[in-house]
Amino acid sequence: MTATKEASTRAPIVERAAVGFDLLASSETDESTGPGPRRPGRVVGEMIAAAVVAGVVSVAVQWLVSRLHVPMPSFAPQAVISFAVAVLSLAGLALAVFSRFAVGGRLLAWSGLAALCTVVQSLMLLGTKYYLAGINGDQLFRIQYLTRLTDTAGFNDFAYPDLPAYYPRGWFWIGGRIAALLHVPAWEFYKPYAIATMAVGTVLAYVAWCLVVRPAAALLIGLTMAMVAVASWAANEPYAWVFGSMITPLAIVAWRYLTDRSRSGTAGAILLGTTVGLLGLFYTLLMVFFVLVLVATAGVDMIMTIRRREGSWRTLRRPIARLAMIAVVSLPWLALQWIPYLAVSLKDPTEGRGALHFLPQTGAVFPVLYYPTSFSGILSLVGLIWGLFRLRDSVVARSLVLVIACCYAWYGLSFLLTVFDLTLLPFKVGLVLEATLLCAGVLGTLDFVRWACGRLASRWRTGTVLVVIVISMLGFVGAMQQAPSSLPDLTADPYNSYYPSGVTALGRHDPAQDGAWNQNLHDTVARLTGRAENRLTVLSTYHEFTAFYPYWIFEASKVQYANPLGHYDARRSVIETWAAAPSPEALLDRMRSSRFGHPDVFVLRTAADGLHLSLLENVFPQAADNVPYDVVFPARLFASPAFVSEQAGPFTVVAVR
Repeated sequence: MTATKEASTRAPIVERAAVGFDLLASSETDESTGPGPRRPGRVVGEMIAAAVVAGVVSVAVQWLVSRLHVPMPSFAPQAVISFAVAVLSLAGLALAVFSRFAVGGRLLAWSGLAALCTVVQSLMLLGTKYYLAGINGDQLFRIQYLTRLTDTAGFNDFAYPDLPAYYPRGWFWIGGRIAALLHVPAWEFYKPYAIATMAVGTVLAYVAWCLVVRPAAALLIGLTMAMVAVASWAANEPYAWVFGSMITPLAIVAWRYLTDRSRSGTAGAILLGTTVGLLGLFYTLLMVFFVLVLVATAGVDMIMTIRRREGSWRTLRRPIARLAMIAVVSLPWLALQWIPYLAVSLKDPTEGRGALHFLPQTGAVFPVLYYPTSFSGILSLVGLIWGLFRLRDSVVARSLVLVIACCYAWYGLSFLLTVFDLTLLPFKVGLVLEATLLCAGVLGTLDFVRWACGRLASRWRTGTVLVVIVISMLGFVGAMQQAPSSLPDLTADPYNSYYPSGVTALGRHDPAQDGAWNQNLHDTVARLTGRAENRLTVLSTYHEFTAFYPYWIFEASKVQYANPLGHYDARRSVIETWAAAPSPEALLDRMRSSRFGHPDVFVLRTAADGLHLSLLENVFPQAADNVPYDVVFPARLFASPAFVSEQAGPFTVVAVR
């Protein structure tokens, strides 16, 4: 034994790493040898601790990166990204191979994953105060929402006054409270908060995976989740990622809880029900999708039970009863979001479902695995093959294949619903599909190493393991360092979007651009009204400047963002009747008789034929989706003592006295 120990000590570090990786690969990933049941209190406590550590590490890394002063544009941030990714990924591999994952090892895993996500995104956005996409597209609505909940902690809609929120406010409420506490403007707080959220979501996914596979394997999966977080479209929706990243491992937990008849207790119901509730507070679509996964899991178990001729009413009702327990646990969480909204909707029926009237090309085709020419493509293909191959003998593989099947079922159901002028926004579950395939790819790779090492002669095992390690690490580093170029539009907009001051991150100020007049517009509104922003309702042809301040908005920028209780199309019709008024007096009468109230401020574009207000008409399911058109207010309609107006660049600002 002494001689063996000395030989092991003298062994080269490469061989020791190979032996460690061999042991990692031999770790079973199903319930036979996987982590045992844990108390819900401990699980929740660990997730809270992991989230706190990840948040602190992310803030620290962001602060360090912000100290760098690099004239942009530059490739210097890309070089630092490449170096940091290589160092952190090698450190993660070493931790997975050598650590026993006691408290210190878990802290290192949490910190390393958070640092990896944060350093890539922080350097990707070095020199700008904006997050991905700047203030364009969906980020406009998100910054408006964060601005509203920085100004107030209530249940308010982000746009329409006196209405409860429709879109889940969990993520925005937490961010708004922190921004208000730190006295940081919401638009400026959005970037560090979003980056920290992506780090926290990745670490939470790692903790969730530790419930179903060994921590070492979970760490390798965590590295893959970091790749999804920063190098895919998932980065554009941080509030979807924070709990959406946990759907895949929790689907395995759900399978064990719903199908295992030898265990009783409420631990699974508490964990899964809390997840459903939190998804309802953060991202409704993913909540409904996760519920579909839970129901499908119970359904598959019941079908398998009947086919084995083991079905009795008692055995069949068990998964149904457990689903009911999950629902009961989730209800208090869901009530926080939906009771205020439902209470108002019972009195005032909603108009349509504008959020579901959106169908880009990516939502009209099934996502298929084309010829794998990238690391993520190859890994996804490996994952699909492994899942199908291990379908019969691995609960993990079975659960992952079920999640993949649910993703495709979601797409198929969405396609059918287009007949009824609705979609399920299937591309939104793309992050779950991508994450599931890649995680399955990691498990498949580990299974291959285990299989190969069990059949190869001892002299070939080290070489085989090292080949897998080197190829995997090169592929991972390559995918991570390409994160900025994989999201070209999202990374360009933060440098071209205008700040409230009227300049861009690169110091540009072009008067031909609407954003150059942000400060001027705000100052003009303040001068004409003399009132605080949160006491003003604005009807504007240019929406971006309203995101920086807690103005109420008479008409949302597009129907997809509009609260159904706000009656987007009815408001458009009202606005059109105002523009058609024959005189200022008639305009005032129509405004005062409107069931929606009236704006305190108009921001209209000045033109030779009058003052233009741009509106959008939803033409779903046409490819254009929303068609812009102008409503023209004759300038004479505001020639009354009841109005006061002032020019602000290309805009005319009209205030109602």
